[in-house]
Amino acid sequence: MNEKEIQSKIYKIKKGLISNYILFLSNILFIFSLIFIFFIKDKFLAYYISVGCLFLICTWNIIRWRFSIDKIVHCYFMLSPLYASCLILKYWDITMVNFLWIIILPLGAFVFFGRKEVVAYTIYAFFIIIILFIIVHTSNIEIVHNKRELITDVINLIVIIFNMLTIALALYYKDKIRDLRSMVDVARVKEDIIVSEVVSEKAIERYEELFAKIEQTIHMNNYFKDPNFNLTDLSSVMKINNGYLSKAIRHKGFANFNHYLNFHRIDFVKKLIAKTDLRKVTIMYIYSEAGFGSQSTFNRVFKNIEGITPSEYIDKFTKGVEC
Repeated sequence: MNEKEIQSKIYKIKKGLISNYILFLSNILFIFSLIFIFFIKDKFLAYYISVGCLFLICTWNIIRWRFSIDKIVHCYFMLSPLYASCLILKYWDITMVNFLWIIILPLGAFVFFGRKEVVAYTIYAFFIIIILFIIVHTSNIEIVHNKRELITDVINLIVIIFNMLTIALALYYKDKIRDLRSMVDVARVKEDIIVSEVVSEKAIERYEELFAKIEQTIHMNNYFKDPNFNLTDLSSVMKINNGYLSKAIRHKGFANFNHYLNFHRIDFVKKLIAKTDLRKVTIMYIYSEAGFGSQSTFNRVFKNIEGITPSEYIDKFTKGVEC
C-alpha cells in the first residue's frame, strides 16, 4: 500500500468518525429536546436544541461532499462551543456538567490534528469559559436558580455518558489513524529509496559500517530496553552526529530511529516468549522487559511489524510447541 492509498484510508476513517459522532450527537440532542418539551417545559431551549439538531444533520449532509474533512472539523470546533454556551449560561447555577461540551475540544484536536491545534483549541476553550464567567457576573442574563431536580441529574448523566463514549470513540479511531500514519512513514522511506539519486559506493560503505556500529552499541548495552532512549542519547553515547546516525538507519530501510528500535524490541519479545514459561509470567512483564512503556503501544507496534496481535502470536506459538 503506497502513501496515497494510506492517506485515502486515513481520510475515510476520519469521515467515518465524524459520521458516527454526528449520528450519536443528533440522537442526544433529540432526546434533550423531548426532555425540555415534556419535562422541564422550556420552549425556548426545546426549539433551540431542535433547530441545532436539524441544522447539524442537514449541514453535514450538504457540506461533507464539498469541503475537506479538516475544514469541516475546524468549523465545528469553532462553532459548537458557542452553541453550547446557551445551555451553560441558562443552567449556570445548577450544574457545571455542560462545560464538558467545551472541555472536550482539545481531545478532538488531538485526534484530527497536531500539537499546535491542540494548544490552540485548549486556549480557545479556556477563552470561552472565561467569557461565560464574565457574562454571568456582569450582565442581567436570565439564569435558572431552581434547586437541582431528578430531571437535571438525568441530563447531567446523559452529558457525562455521551462525553465518555465520545472519548472512547475518539481514542479508538485515533489508534487506527496512528497505525496508518506509521505506515505512511515507512512508505515514504521506500519511496525515497526508489526516487533518490544513486548513492556512491563509498557512501554506502560508510552507512553500512556506521549501521554495524549502531547495532553493536544497541545490542551490547540493551539500550532498546529503555523506553526513554532516543536518537540524542545514542548520539551522545557514540559521539556521532544525529544526522549521520539517522541517515545510516534510514539507509537500512527504517523510517526513523524509533521504528528501528521497535524492531529490536519486538525481536526481543519473540525470543522472550520462546524461552519463557508463559504460565508463570504476565504480558506486562514481557513488554516491560522489551522497553515498551504501555500495553497499547506494545500491541500497536507488534501488530504493525508482525501483522498479528501479541495474543494471536502467543496462541500460534503455543500450538506450535504443543505439536
